[in-house]
Amino acid sequence: MHHIRATLSRIFAAAAKWKYVDANPADGVELPSKRSIRPKTTFKPNDVQRILSHLAQPYRSMVIMAALTGMRASEFFALTWADVDFERALIFVRRTFYRGQFGPPKTASSERAVPMGPFLADALREHQRLARPNDSGLVFCDAACKPHDAGNLARRVLSPVLKTLGLPNAGWRAFRRSVATALSELHEPVRTAQQVLGHSSPTITLAFYTQTEEKSQRDALSKLKELLFPTVPKSANSEELIN
Repeated sequence: MHHIRATLSRIFAAAAKWKYVDANPADGVELPSKRSIRPKTTFKPNDVQRILSHLAQPYRSMVIMAALTGMRASEFFALTWADVDFERALIFVRRTFYRGQFGPPKTASSERAVPMGPFLADALREHQRLARPNDSGLVFCDAACKPHDAGNLARRVLSPVLKTLGLPNAGWRAFRRSVATALSELHEPVRTAQQVLGHSSPTITLAFYTQTEEKSQRDALSKLKELLFPTVPKSANSEELIN
């Protein structure tokens, strides 16, 4: 936006100089201040473990699900127990809950079966045993047996824990980014990550994969150095240099 205004301002300034217009109309345009681009938060494995240590059910199961499946908050807050198949170890994403409304998954690729490992299955079974039954059959619901508002729950439950632990304040989406980052660091194929995350295009998945940490870059370059120079060659004297 700012560079567009600057370009127009130069054009109109020239037009005013040549008497095509009386004044430069771009001079009076007020633009919002430039926002600094902050790196998007992801959680390391140890961060997730620390977060879990501060949570009881049902919030513990929510975080485990977010951290192990990469599901969108709108997807797991719309789940019913009918969507959870313990026998086949699958969670079926069939709808979403967003801004107070149920709706279809974000894209055709978002409607999917997500593998459920034993750790997540055990957490969900414990939550199911402790949770108060609700007529809608929701896996996660509030005191009124309605689906949770993701943003409100993040502010009430997640943010205080992150503050206590000295971690950046982030919402549920940070777990989804963390799953994509972890799959990248584990060198899983982009196609696999795309299917897990329910992306409609591998291009979207690649955008997550590019959020590589500085440490990973340094490690990669360090490995390259070891490959090229396993032993440090002795420096040549000036007389030994080839002209």
